[in-house]
Amino acid sequence: IDEKLWHPFRSRADFEFSDITLDAALDKSQIDALLDLILHVSQGHAEITLKNEAGLSKAWDNAAAELTLVCLNFDHHIIRNVA
Repeated sequence: IDEKLWHPFRSRADFEFSDITLDAALDKSQIDALLDLILHVSQGHAEITLKNEAGLSKAWDNAAAELTLVCLNFDHHIIRNVA
């Protein structure tokens, strides 16, 4: 059995990354941004603390709740044009 089933990719990780980008239908700029992030993490310049989709979903919910509070507070203020 050929252990390099991912050929012609240089590594299995390259193949798996390619497979994920195709499944997600990422465009060129999204792929470049994701690879740039991976590079920064691998060099120790950035950290990803998310472990799974559930953690990401919770972070989105928390961000939405904070933004909703900001918008609600903004709606209570009267803005006047001083001209």
